[in-house]
Amino acid sequence: MSDGGHEDGGTIVPPRFRLATLAAGPALGAAAAWIAPESLSNDARLTLGLAALMASWWITGVINLAVTALLPVLLLPLLGVRTFGE
Repeated sequence: MSDGGHEDGGTIVPPRFRLATLAAGPALGAAAAWIAPESLSNDARLTLGLAALMASWWITGVINLAVTALLPVLLLPLLGVRTFGE
């Protein structure tokens, strides 16, 4: 317990709330994309939603930081914002 008292790899989420916190990330991302100003392009709204998802998972530590950091590589092409080559 030398890492600040977290036995589970540094997460600040109690184990009983881990699933709820995991699900809250995509919900927050969808809400951020939905309430974004209409002046933003669709790609910008999707990117904002992805940023909100990543921020929630980074802050809570519910997903490993390295895995969370790779989400744009996977999700931006799947959302049609960028291609895998870009």
